[in-house]
Amino acid sequence: MDAHAEICRAIDQYKEHAVSISHQIHEKPEPKFQEHFVAAMGIPHTTEPYARLRQAVPLPGPKAPAARSGARGRRRAGTQR
Repeated sequence: MDAHAEICRAIDQYKEHAVSISHQIHEKPEPKFQEHFVAAMGIPHTTEPYARLRQAVPLPGPKAPAARSGARGRRRAGTQR
């Protein structure tokens, strides 16, 4: 096998390994990842008190969750339910 073919084979193996790892990461998120993500979007964090940050800067008080209307989310233009 010439050097070029050997390099191409090694690159293909690396790509397959990288894709395998990315699939493992994508398929096995923490069970409550979305809940943690949404809670962290609020400032201050919905469930974490951030005591040390509060000592350094004033943080707003916690907000009440927004009331959800009967809508189930956005829909694309031109589509019907």
